[in-house]
Amino acid sequence: MKQQNANDSIERHKTKNRYRNKINVHVSDSHRSRFLKSLRKTTNNHVDSMTYVTNLSHKQLTMTQYRVLGLGLTFVPSRMTNRESQSESISRFERSNRIKYFFRNQPQREPHPFRPKSTWEPPVASPEIESYLKRVRSTIDNHIPNVSRSNLTHRERKTLNELASNQSLVIKSADKGSGIVVEDGDKYIQAGINHNY
Repeated sequence: MKQQNANDSIERHKTKNRYRNKINVHVSDSHRSRFLKSLRKTTNNHVDSMTYVTNLSHKQLTMTQYRVLGLGLTFVPSRMTNRESQSESISRFERSNRIKYFFRNQPQREPHPFRPKSTWEPPVASPEIESYLKRVRSTIDNHIPNVSRSNLTHRERKTLNELASNQSLVIKSADKGSGIVVEDGDKYIQAGINHNY
């Protein structure tokens, strides 16, 4: 009886492993390779960031801080689209075109260099120009999304803001562009004083 139970258990285990292997083969064909590739890429980025960034400060940097600093000092985070500023830009464009239409028959004069900014609103332009301005506004409103895609994750953006606001750290490029150096601010100032005297 014990032998029979042991054989049944072994057979169930073999069947379960066969079934699991079939699932693993199926997953590896579609998803596993992409997952492993992204995992390798992420791991390589962490390793590259850690070799690219030299930390000489007393502060222990996190992996996210290494990753953000590894993007380089010339990296520009994408700005989120702001509907208000977009509408303001279109309004300036419309005003500029109406002013040009209003003063179209007058000779060009050189503006005074210290002239204050005008707040005068010109009257409505010709129907053709107004139709064009209306089309421009509707086209821009329809084609620009409310939210642009960010090139940083939420955590990376937060980390970047923390690093930028940290006054105790100095982040500079190393000699001949060989990487980024993070150093304590007071040590950096003291080294500059020692170098000059």
